[in-house]
Amino acid sequence: GDPQVGMIFLVTVAGCPTCKGPCACNLCGCKPSFGLIDYYGVCKECGKCGGHASNCIFCLQRFPSLCALDTHVRFTHPAEHAAGSWNTARLDEHIRHRGKPGSPVAVQPEVGTFMEPCTGGLPSTWDAK
Repeated sequence: GDPQVGMIFLVTVAGCPTCKGPCACNLCGCKPSFGLIDYYGVCKECGKCGGHASNCIFCLQRFPSLCALDTHVRFTHPAEHAAGSWNTARLDEHIRHRGKPGSPVAVQPEVGTFMEPCTGGLPSTWDAK
């Protein structure tokens, strides 16, 4: 008989490490959904970056994309990175494809978002109008 009869294959997809569920975009207010925010922080509904935060589990910093967070962990928390305490595959994949035709690039978040480094960690009150 067929050796694959009766076999079950399980495929898992890693969700957002911050939300642990469907993500939302604070810029356009669209309905939360899985896969809404890409690796570079861009919302699939409005096409903008900066409406979703990816939080570092090793410190209090937050970033507009998983790409920025992965880079932060690699260089700011090298012991945790080297110990395998973080998913390194995403950044490795980004680096492998970086600079090739058609490869995605990291984008700047919208003006007025992620201003904590400029405000000493305090929430920004700057109005981006």
